[in-house]
Amino acid sequence: TTSSTASSCDTDFSKDDEQRLKDYVQQLKNDRAAVKLTMLELESVHIDPLSYDVKPRGDSQRLDLENAVLMQELMAMK
Repeated sequence: TTSSTASSCDTDFSKDDEQRLKDYVQQLKNDRAAVKLTMLELESVHIDPLSYDVKPRGDSQRLDLENAVLMQELMAMK
């Protein structure tokens, strides 16, 4: 019943049809890749510009702390 209808559909699909379908899928993949190369990443207009300033301050504070710890270790070695 179900298996007999499935097997009859398989015989209707020739090797040439399968190859044409595979070629078409590959062509679509190539076209999609070509389109992706032409697209630019856009930034959201909803991002707060001040949020960019917070990160560098945090990094500079961390570097200041690391430098202070290194200075203390150097002074302790004297």
